[in-house]
Amino acid sequence: RSLIVIAALIAQGGVDDRLRSHVRWAVEHGSNRDELEALATLLAMYVGFPRASTGMEIVRQELDRVEADA
Repeated sequence: RSLIVIAALIAQGGVDDRLRSHVRWAVEHGSNRDELEALATLLAMYVGFPRASTGMEIVRQELDRVEADA
């Protein structure tokens, strides 16, 4: 479910704070860096590079924060 929500938020764009929260929750639910980065990469074909690129940047920032806190 977390992956679907993240995909929808990246596609919507402009919801950076919500996306950050959902990335953290996705990790809590068992998602990993490879999975989340692959999702953002795949979305580039469907939502366009600018939104997917912004989504990837946010995903990576939050993953770095989660890993630093661990």
